[in-house]
Order: sequence, then structure tokens, then C-alpha cells
Amino acid sequence: MATSFGKKSHHLHIGDYEADMFTGITTYHGLVRIYNSMNWLSRWFWITVVVTSFSLFLLQAYQLLLMLDSKPTLTQINFNIPKNGIEFPSITICNFNPTMKSKVAKYNMSEEVQEYIQTAYTEVESLDDYFTNTTKLALLHQKYTEYVTNYNLTHPANESWRLEKFFFDTGFNCNDMLLECTYAGRTINCCDYVTEVMTDIGKCFRFGGNIQQKSLQRQVISGSSYGLHILIDVQKNETNSIDLLNYMDSGIKFYVHADGVLPILSSAGSAVSPGKKAYSAVSVRTIQLLEEDNWGVCQSDWDNPEEVLVHPNIYSNQNCEQNCIANKFNQLCGCVPLKYQFSANLTVCEPATLYNCTNNKHLVDSEDYWYKQCDCSVECDRIEYTVAVSYSAIPNDNSLARLNGHYNKSKQYIQENYLALAVYMKEIAFESHQQQKSIDRIAVLSDIGGSMGLFLGMSLITLGEIFIFIFKLIWGLTHRRRKNEIESRDHVGDPNKKQHEENNETMKDHQSSNMTLADNPNNRPILISHTSTSAPFAYNTHQTTFDGMETQSRSRNILKRLFSKQY
Repeated sequence: MATSFGKKSHHLHIGDYEADMFTGITTYHGLVRIYNSMNWLSRWFWITVVVTSFSLFLLQAYQLLLMLDSKPTLTQINFNIPKNGIEFPSITICNFNPTMKSKVAKYNMSEEVQEYIQTAYTEVESLDDYFTNTTKLALLHQKYTEYVTNYNLTHPANESWRLEKFFFDTGFNCNDMLLECTYAGRTINCCDYVTEVMTDIGKCFRFGGNIQQKSLQRQVISGSSYGLHILIDVQKNETNSIDLLNYMDSGIKFYVHADGVLPILSSAGSAVSPGKKAYSAVSVRTIQLLEEDNWGVCQSDWDNPEEVLVHPNIYSNQNCEQNCIANKFNQLCGCVPLKYQFSANLTVCEPATLYNCTNNKHLVDSEDYWYKQCDCSVECDRIEYTVAVSYSAIPNDNSLARLNGHYNKSKQYIQENYLALAVYMKEIAFESHQQQKSIDRIAVLSDIGGSMGLFLGMSLITLGEIFIFIFKLIWGLTHRRRKNEIESRDHVGDPNKKQHEENNETMKDHQSSNMTLADNPNNRPILISHTSTSAPFAYNTHQTTFDGMETQSRSRNILKRLFSKQY
């Protein structure tokens, strides 16, 4: 065989050589079974097994990668009991009547002008229903313009007419509405702990956020006795005679929220009517979500802080939506509705200006409606307060007599105008929801590795063996030096190859002679050595000797010579 090497294909010889080497050392059992198969039936069987297993592995790996790409998450829920109590939430309280009749009278305006001004708090969608007669709208706007002109002529420049200032000045003050406050059984001055704020339904009072006393910042014991109690006078006699749908209610609306959140009272909160006391049991839940760059969909900050119009300057889904709508109005109309004036730099739209803008731009009931263009993600960290409200009738006979003597109000007035509000923590514990990754890249790699071991019986070491085999095969086919090295081994005599050929010749001689005991007259021992071609460096030697025909020293010499050839 050595003499005929030059006549055979180098590629075939090198591939045979490397395959022989690879199947002798690899731990990939499937390829070894295919290479060492003794017939085509066995070989095709193992090829089918390997291909099927490899297909199942690819399918499993593909599904694992798809699952990783979908970024699955889970939510971990914990119940926490803080040792120092729970931080008391902020509470915003608003009177359904945005302006006091007695304060409006000081402006000396006609009912037509007052009616026109009150529509400033009407929803944009409702303007079409209210101003169905454009002639009426033009007349009201003309009277309003005349009033503003006269007002500016009789007032200094720094006190010129501003629509938002009118609602702030004519709204209820703290002393007008909040009569009594107690916290955890202690009497406190309501006005020391509230801030006057403008909301989408008028001037309101926010309790919390500026409390300096630590004893009033947290509730350490659950129950209504340790919460906040407020006695309120809604002063129904101060209601203006305006026939608008959003001015039909009497009483208050309150909203429990986290500090720094600008509430939308028209769509959130609970209402209390005169003659009632509302018991509001508050439960707390904190939510932590994953950010967009970390498998989540939440947003932790404004995209462009320079354009933020909402105060306070913190990101939330609600603040983002308000900011978006205000910006859209300002771009299209040059002004914003009164409820969306979050910055002093924004001009408030007069009702007629707002009506004409929204109709001329075809923004209402159209596909270009600005509400559909606000792409606001949920905030990553948020606190949610769930309020369970129950009601009772007030006052009873004893409290009615006390209130009558203390505030010098008639019993009928008290029953028609007074209401009470109790806000307290239902339990001194809170529920935390934390969004987490349900799987990561390391887990996917581990699952793929497990599938590779299950279906293919392979590991990373096996992959290394395959890569080395491919590298050596390509190297041998493309580099002359490697070809010459293998060729020289074949000509000079590779110990493994030479021993393999000698063993094959011995077996052929033995089979052709068909020797038996009778054909061996000298009774010499016969040594037959068989080497597996699948493992060139691991030869199994089987010896057959005839009993009593060889000495111990002769056997040792033969074995010594045999192993010296192999190793």
C-alpha cells in the first residue's frame, strides 16, 4: 500500500487519516457508530438516528431562542410590614362649585359674561353641544371682550385680566371650607397643612407633602381613629346660577394619591355629598417595572426634559398624557384650555377661541385627534392607593347641637352644607409588585446545553473536538506541508499504519493457508494479532496458542516484539 500512495488521491487519504484519528478520540458516539458500522444497513440506521436527534435538538434550541427573544417576565409579590409605620398619602379635596357667588359679585359682571367664563372648565368635546348656536357664541364673546377691555382700563397693568387669576381669586379659600381637622386624635389647624392648587375642576386643597412634623407624616396604627378627619362646609348658598352639566353637583370630590402626582379630578377620586361622612380605608401597593432597555416597557424619565410643562417635573403616564395634550393645543391653537395650563408661559384659551380652533382644525371626532397621538409609557416606579369608601349620615343630635353652638349656624344649614371625611390606612402593611425576568441568557444557554446532551450526547468539549477535526481536515487539504507530512509517514512507515498493514497481511496468510493442528507438524505456536482500524492508537491484541507447544520465554519475546512495534 505504501508504494501505491502516489497514485491515490491526497484528499481521500488525508480525509481517511483525519476521520480515523477523530473517531478514535471523540466522545460524540453517533459519528463513531456511523464510521465503525460493518455494513450499510447498520450505517443507515445510525445515520437516521443521528439526523433525527439533530433535528429535534435544532427544534428545541429554536424554541428556546424564540422564548428568549420574546423577553418573558414574571411578577414577584411580597407583603411588607414596615416597623416605623406607613407614609401617609397626599389628599386633594375640591368643591364641586369652582367659584363663590359672593366673590364673583365683586367683579361686577353680567350673567352672560359669567356664563361665558364658566365654560372655560368645560371639556372640549362639550363645547359643540353648548355652543350649538354660533350666533349666541359670537354675542357672548363680544360681551366678554367688552368686559375685559373695561376691566383693564380700570386696573393697573400688573393686575390686568387673566382668566386663570379670576378662578383662583373667586375660588374657596381654606378657611372658607375646611372647618376642623384631627390627625390620630390630635386637633390640628387644617390650613397649616394644606396647599392651594389649581386642578381640572377648579381651585383645590392638597393635604400632605409639606408636613414637617414626623408624627403627622406616617400612620403607625391602622384604623380610622389614627387617621385624618376633616369637617367641611360646602356652602351651597355660594353656588352661581349657571346651567351647565358640570356644575350640577354639590359637595366635594377627594382623591388619595402619591406625593408629586398631579391628579385629574374629573376622572378620578370619590365624591361626598352634604349630610354624609365618608370613611376611606386606604390600601397601598408599590409597583416596580423593568425599563425598556431591560426587557420592560416602562419609562423612568422624560424623553425631552426641556419641553416638560407639567408640574411637578416628574415622569408618570398621567403627567405625560397631560403634557402631550397641552403641547398639542399650544401648537395648533396658540393657547391651552384652562385645565391644561401647567406653566405660566402658556396662554389660556378663551372659550370662543378654543371652539373655533378645534372646529377649524377638524380635531374633534377626527382621526387626527390629539389624544390618539400621545405615546406615553407607564412609569417604572409607582405607588397605587386603593380606597374603599363607606358612608354614614351626619350629624346626629349631639353633634348637631355642638356644631350649632360652635359655628353659630342653624341646624338646617348644618344638615344641608356640612360633611365629613375620614382617611386612614386599612392596615400597616403594603403589597409590593416587582417585575423580573423569567429567563436570562445564561438559563437559555444551559437549556440548550441540556438539550444537546439529551439528543446528541454532546458537550462543549465535543464541539471543540469537532472544530479541531474540521480545522485539521481543511488544513490538510489546503497546506502542502501537511500533505507532505502525512505522505512521508506513509512512505517512511507510520508505526501505527505499518503495524496495521502487518496485522492485515498476517490475517490474510492465516486465512489462505487454512491451517489446522494437523497442518503444523512442528507444533509451533501461532500468533494472530488483530487491530481495529477505527482507533489507530489503541490496538486490541487477541492471542491464540496451541497448548504445550511454546515455552514461557518464547511467549515473552513475541509479546515484547509486538508491543515494541505498536508503541
